[in-house]
Amino acid sequence: MKAFIEAAEQAMLQDLSDFIRIPTVCGEAAEHAPYGVEIQRGLLFLEKLAGSMGFRTINHEFQTLEIQAGDLSASYGDSIGIVCHLDVVPAGDGWEGEPFEPALRDGRLYGRGSLDDKGPIIACLYAMKYLADRNLIPSGRRVCMIVGTDEEEGFGGIKYHGEHCRFPAFSFIPDASFPLIYGEKGMLDFDLTCPLGRREAPLHLEGLSGGDGRNMVPSWASCRVTGAADAMQEAMEALRKTEEASEIQAELGMDQTDVFIQVKGRSAHSMSPEKGVSAISGLIHLLASLGDRLDECEFVRLYERSVCDFYGTSLKIACADEVSGPLTLNIGTVEQGEDFRLRANIRYPMTCDPEKTCSHIQKQIEGVGFSYAVTEHLAPVNFSREDPWLQKLLAAYREVTGDMVTEPITIAGATYTRFVPNSVAFGPVYADQEELAHEPNEYLEVRQLKDITEIYGKALENLLT
Repeated sequence: MKAFIEAAEQAMLQDLSDFIRIPTVCGEAAEHAPYGVEIQRGLLFLEKLAGSMGFRTINHEFQTLEIQAGDLSASYGDSIGIVCHLDVVPAGDGWEGEPFEPALRDGRLYGRGSLDDKGPIIACLYAMKYLADRNLIPSGRRVCMIVGTDEEEGFGGIKYHGEHCRFPAFSFIPDASFPLIYGEKGMLDFDLTCPLGRREAPLHLEGLSGGDGRNMVPSWASCRVTGAADAMQEAMEALRKTEEASEIQAELGMDQTDVFIQVKGRSAHSMSPEKGVSAISGLIHLLASLGDRLDECEFVRLYERSVCDFYGTSLKIACADEVSGPLTLNIGTVEQGEDFRLRANIRYPMTCDPEKTCSHIQKQIEGVGFSYAVTEHLAPVNFSREDPWLQKLLAAYREVTGDMVTEPITIAGATYTRFVPNSVAFGPVYADQEELAHEPNEYLEVRQLKDITEIYGKALENLLT
């Protein structure tokens, strides 16, 4: 297999680069594009690529793309699955180059989606081609890759597949970490609202907004503060004093009737928000320095005393377990309109009781003064580490890497495991590798692309026997 991969290296890099150039961020629905035209373009790109490699493709209403190899008459009960997603999170700030123009530097291919999840898709396609071209898929067996379209937002594509199509007997999901994932934290997506105060005050808050998605630590936030000229000068002095006393990265500007505030944070995946810096929380902290002079001071205080930390301590919902770690809280976006609206995400420990945990979270959030509405709840996943399927995956990883020490782990991420029966997440990130999914300057090493192709090829061989 190594010789095949070496010979295919340039083709793999070209296919991955072409894939990255399609900014498959979910957008407004259109005809034959339930998640936007860029998602549609990405699906059609993969459909064409898979067809050129000799695979059968089935486009399920642009919700998922199924790519099949082996005995096409085999039942799904005799099939092995690979379940991936082609959508990506928005680029965000902080990139050294163009996020959707792949750049090969120092053995690394940079670009949004290179690691999550386009690189693994290309690796698995070439692993399938290796097996198919050499008749290594046994008679009566089939490999089915299922590519979803809405993993980063609402899992709509894979939910559709579960309702209208079938899944293989066992599937692996190349969208997490090696050596494999046997458990995932519970995930709770919810929206918070708070009415505008509009109390009589010399300073007025306008246009507060920030963040790109609930599953990303917000890298930007901005607003305007308006009022009379003398009040503007006092506001600017208070804001500058707070900025200088903190580590908040802010740009402050002023004219006769407005103060403009822009705050820069650091994006990170909401499964590990402590790796990021929330621009929204930074902006709120600056606004808090204006005190009662700001008409929306009650919202500012509510935010600061309840949802400003990543572990739910202020809300009194903090908890942890030994196998999966602490609960985390991320306020991903804020928008000021007819009210204040926040989109949030919580990851809670996998040993927590889902019903009791969610009930407690709701009670605490509503108790401090927010209106609360759940948009998605995914219960924790806890797979047996001794399962024979998992042992075959683990054997493939160990054979290719020589790593006999690293043990299966749990994660805070939410993969397709929640929606795909009898499935586990398997790679592509190594235990000692920095997690760059959802972060600026995301990249995949060329060496890693080749290695994971071999791991996934060996895993398929093991699962098919």
